[in-house]
Amino acid sequence: MIKIIEGNIVDAQTDYIIHQVNCQGEMNTGVAKALRDYDEGIYIHYRNVCKLREFNPELLLGTYDEYFIRRKNQEILSLFAQDKYGYDGKQYTDVKAFREGLNFIRQQIPVYWFDADNRPHKTTIALPYKIGCGRGGADWEVVYKIIEEELSSFEVELWKLEEQNV
Repeated sequence: MIKIIEGNIVDAQTDYIIHQVNCQGEMNTGVAKALRDYDEGIYIHYRNVCKLREFNPELLLGTYDEYFIRRKNQEILSLFAQDKYGYDGKQYTDVKAFREGLNFIRQQIPVYWFDADNRPHKTTIALPYKIGCGRGGADWEVVYKIIEEELSSFEVELWKLEEQNV
């Protein structure tokens, strides 16, 4: 099930937040910057992953970086679905890499988890509304369909800011 939530994704109380990043080690705009500002550790960890692949950043496409925020008991998954970035209206989102990344995430995280009292909980995931479509330039109908197909087993929230260019 997919729900649209009005507000800032950093306020999500989900098990995971997935956001899209480029392979160049830059988190200077959009949701990536909002998450960087929220917890600098997300950026430091992501930047170190990019440095490991600096001679061949394309190897990151379709993968993700994982960062745990202890105070929220939440994982931030930085999905590498753009090799480069720009502000010229071109499409930078690699839709194939986006699908591969979500597929990989789906295979790695549990659909259900159990709390300390052994009660099951369905895994919740938050993504930015129109992920990869603003600055990334992808077609939202295509991206939404990929989210539906790859994350249908989870409770999914799409977080939408009033100011849609973030």
